[in-house]
Amino acid sequence: MTLETETVFTRLLLHSKKKYAGLQWKSLGPLIKGMDLKRRDYCLWSKNIQVQVLQVLLHSTDTESMQSHLRQLVKEVLIKSPSEINQVFQTSLSREIAATPPQPTA
Repeated sequence: MTLETETVFTRLLLHSKKKYAGLQWKSLGPLIKGMDLKRRDYCLWSKNIQVQVLQVLLHSTDTESMQSHLRQLVKEVLIKSPSEINQVFQTSLSREIAATPPQPTA
């Protein structure tokens, strides 16, 4: 019996079954599978925040600097004006609502 490795990670964040993000050993960028930021139906604002959080978690080596970066990110998100956040969600919702639902057949 022979075993072959598909991907080797230097760092790995497991969210749940089939949802993970990690830094590949012989690659420059992270490999992200199944996370919400890979889905098309999530708004760009939430995807950007998730990317920033993943970058901090995967690239930081010191836990204290990681915590300070994440705290700073949370402060920036909380400082954002509600109108900016509402605009992002309204844009996202209007795209989904604009699609015509399928008509039931009798």
